[in-house]
Amino acid sequence: MRNFQLLNSQIDVSAMLIQQQMNGGEPAVSDMEVSKEYTPLKPPPQLPPPVPQIVITEQPHPKLHRFRYQSEQRGSTAGSILGVRASGDRPTYPTIEIQGYHGPAKIVISCLSTDDPPRLHPYRLIGRPECRHGLCVLRVGPESGMTCSVNNLAVQSVLKKDVAKELEQRQQCYPNPFKVPVGDASTIDLKKVRLCFELYLETAPGQFRVVHPPVLTDTVYDRKYNPDLVISEMSHCRAPASGG
Repeated sequence: MRNFQLLNSQIDVSAMLIQQQMNGGEPAVSDMEVSKEYTPLKPPPQLPPPVPQIVITEQPHPKLHRFRYQSEQRGSTAGSILGVRASGDRPTYPTIEIQGYHGPAKIVISCLSTDDPPRLHPYRLIGRPECRHGLCVLRVGPESGMTCSVNNLAVQSVLKKDVAKELEQRQQCYPNPFKVPVGDASTIDLKKVRLCFELYLETAPGQFRVVHPPVLTDTVYDRKYNPDLVISEMSHCRAPASGG
């Protein structure tokens, strides 16, 4: 019996030496020791859901649009605000994308002043069937890839004598999304505007909730008062820059 126990102990020692050689000289670790040292990996922390927001992927061109009065409109068209990447043979338009949300939504576009913070602007947005009361309301959804290119949208001027009345009507149907009072209407610069995009998400059929804050574009200037410099006439006379 003693010889048998001695033989078993020798076999165990030989097995441990063989395992140590296989581990590159490191002492063998028993299954019991491995189970004591093992700690399960913690699952990665869950990231918060993305916040729905509007991203302007193409700004409006600052100087290519002419603000026109109602009497200046040519037929049913009043021009269109072009995008900043527009060229002579390739028109583009202001474009927005809704990120962090995939579903039906509504975009309300309005004119705001270039003040900081912005105030309501008396000029109206016209040109599309969705334009009402100086605003433009567009529907966006998964079928459009949650993007919207706003073409056929124009700015219509208002006579100075009608500015206060227009602002009063605008406040009744659509208050300033930045909650800024109009103040002195005569201090609003009528030669430039900024487009404001406000996002509404559909929570139930026909019911929407607003997502803050709204998004403003770069300034759009009336081309009549801010034209690009062009050479209108050239003289054949020459003179040195030093004079004489």
